[in-house]
Amino acid sequence: MLLWGSNGVEKDIRAAVMWYARSALQMVDPSAMYDYAILLLKGTGVKKNRTLGLELLKKAADMGSVEALNGLGWYYSNIVKDGRKAFRYFELAAQNGSRDGLFNVGVYHLNGDNPDKPDSNETAAFHYFLDAAQLGHVDGAVQSALFLSTGSIKGVPRDPDKAVLLLKQVSETNGHLGFMVKDALQTYQRGSWDEALVKYAMLAETGLGVAQHNAAHLCELLDHSSACQWRYHNYSTYNHIPQEAGLLRMGDYYSELADMVKAIDMYSTAAVHGSAEGLFNLVMLIEEGYEVPDIILDQMGLSDAHNVSRSAVVANLLSRCRAFEEGDVTPCSLVLWRMELLRAWRDFTHSSVQLTLACGIFATLTVFVFAVLLRTLLACYHAQYLSTSQSSERHNEPEPSGDEISDSPLETRTENQQQSYQPTAAHNHLSVQKTSDLIVTVTGVCACVIFIMFISHLL
Repeated sequence: MLLWGSNGVEKDIRAAVMWYARSALQMVDPSAMYDYAILLLKGTGVKKNRTLGLELLKKAADMGSVEALNGLGWYYSNIVKDGRKAFRYFELAAQNGSRDGLFNVGVYHLNGDNPDKPDSNETAAFHYFLDAAQLGHVDGAVQSALFLSTGSIKGVPRDPDKAVLLLKQVSETNGHLGFMVKDALQTYQRGSWDEALVKYAMLAETGLGVAQHNAAHLCELLDHSSACQWRYHNYSTYNHIPQEAGLLRMGDYYSELADMVKAIDMYSTAAVHGSAEGLFNLVMLIEEGYEVPDIILDQMGLSDAHNVSRSAVVANLLSRCRAFEEGDVTPCSLVLWRMELLRAWRDFTHSSVQLTLACGIFATLTVFVFAVLLRTLLACYHAQYLSTSQSSERHNEPEPSGDEISDSPLETRTENQQQSYQPTAAHNHLSVQKTSDLIVTVTGVCACVIFIMFISHLL
């Protein structure tokens, strides 16, 4: 930060050199040793000291710094002018994944400076430039795009689309674009949404994915016509790495228009890029009876889908969706659970032995419950009949005379009637309770048997 004056820190080369020296001379941090060695070799902020600089570079390289290997190549190429040693160090750096090393080896092949093969080799140079570009090397991307756009190299066909893609990736790392994105974000945070939309729209026209997404979002917030948001969502679907939100929104848009071919294409593209919602929407369309083209299934690694049932394809897609989702209860997990239950029920009902057994258990249970309830009702009716008969007999008996009262006391007769009635009522109540317990027990046993048979299919 002190060397370049970044992140709000004022530029101070002397202070930066002091910190580099303090860290590098401890001989434990290869990155600091490399940085300080380059300052010593160039004389930036410090007196040149090639001896110490070379020593630090070699020490950092021995500690595994690929930047130091490339730095040694630069040292022997530009200072010592020893092309053979320089090329050897550049190759070592390239073999260890240094993008600068890859680019420098490509330059040697392009200029014919390879000590072992002094002739120019543009094909080899192109492959080194392309490898460097894939690691983010700007000059490597430019050189690769140049060769791809012309197709002038033997063995390298013309591919303008790939050339544009390489240059687009380089352009999106441009500091000016980053500054404009930051400016648009600050404008939005200040509440000037219309102005922010204009800035994001300008960036969206360059193909910047984040700007396209934000422009579409602002169109929606500002209640502009649907064409505004669909325009930028649609733009984002053509990016090399399309925006997930754009793909999903365009899929919804085409679904509303009943253009299911395009809707499936949008959802499947989102699914290929790891979108759980895209997979879920694709499953819902398949469940509704829409066919997914074989080419899309091939892209999703389901090349043998035409040999399996639709339910197997849906289960595969839901399993992938479940892997992308967070949490235990999710839309895909619920649909997958529903499918498993339906499959278990289908297997259960299609098993003639188990279905017959279940029907037999249910029929037996029904007959048993009916018989027990009938028996209980008859017992209750009989008890009620006896109670009514005894009550009638008491009302029909004549009033006793005084002598009869003395000879046959009323208390004795009443007490005997109560004793004959109360055991009958208690017996009936106990019988009903036992019957209820028996019905519940038998019902529970039968339900457990049927449930176990069903679970065996689910597992």
